[in-house]
Amino acid sequence: MKKIICLSLLLSTVLIGSLYAYTKKETSTSSSVGQTTEMITQSSEQSQQDTNKHRQTSSVLWRVEKSGKPVSYLLGTIHIGKIGSSLPKEMVQALSESKVLITEANMEPDFQELMQLSQLMLDPQGNLEQKLGEHDFRALASMTKNVPAQALKQFKPWAAFTLAMYGTPNGYSEEFGIDKLLTKQAITTDKERVFLEKIEEQLQFFADVPEEKIISALKVMLQNATSTQAETQKLIDFYEKNNLDQLAALTLNKENTLKNFPPNDQKYWAHWFYETLLKERNHHWLAVIDQQLSQQSTLIAVGSAHLMGENGLIQLLKNKGYTLTPISLN
Repeated sequence: MKKIICLSLLLSTVLIGSLYAYTKKETSTSSSVGQTTEMITQSSEQSQQDTNKHRQTSSVLWRVEKSGKPVSYLLGTIHIGKIGSSLPKEMVQALSESKVLITEANMEPDFQELMQLSQLMLDPQGNLEQKLGEHDFRALASMTKNVPAQALKQFKPWAAFTLAMYGTPNGYSEEFGIDKLLTKQAITTDKERVFLEKIEEQLQFFADVPEEKIISALKVMLQNATSTQAETQKLIDFYEKNNLDQLAALTLNKENTLKNFPPNDQKYWAHWFYETLLKERNHHWLAVIDQQLSQQSTLIAVGSAHLMGENGLIQLLKNKGYTLTPISLN
């Protein structure tokens, strides 16, 4: 269980940012954090020289090329980052050279959109504490300190599941996740933005899970809170070292991913994670991405798990005739 929790955090990065934004607006517990990313510029020629000098076989950032089409980039992201950090210069350069930024969903939803999301995620008549039990609810409240306990009681179980799976280590914040920083940079520089999905569509993948499976998984998650955060930190470390191979080794190891699930639920969660969240969405996105790459230079930024394996975007784009070259991050 602990691995799928950590691995899933690479997928739908907008969920927690939107959720926190809503709860902060409703409860007035704190003001939203505004960050302006410093723009770093560098010539294309120097960037290519650095790429050649530090050439490697894997990366979270890839140059995407095909004859007759503009050069584009593919980036695997993570939803949290060290507080005060900024984008690596290679990512800034990739965005600078691109006319369009594609992300999974809108990382800066407006207030009206957040209100609509709240209607989907909250049940004013519900009582999550009754469904989880007092002990597990207190454990959940301890994990999600940014959400007041009274507001947490109104969360639907699947919404609490999405909240609990994002264990954020001390010194890290969703506001400094790669997706957030890229989005802010794109807005600052007036880049066109394209979204592969609506936030509601992302949330629906969780809402469609039967409630009894969600509650069972959530209870296991709470029991393994300490090890979950340790796994999260391990993934962050691999990401910061630009080690996509190690990230993939964790993500694609089904045995380790599923070993802490109840035996009767393992088949269900394996299909949900590897087929529904990864494979099906990757193949659906591919047509949109391929069409966009034919038109304009584009930076595609999606959760790192979507890059990996035979059904990952790296391999799917190669199957379409694209040449992908990993870019070293200094």
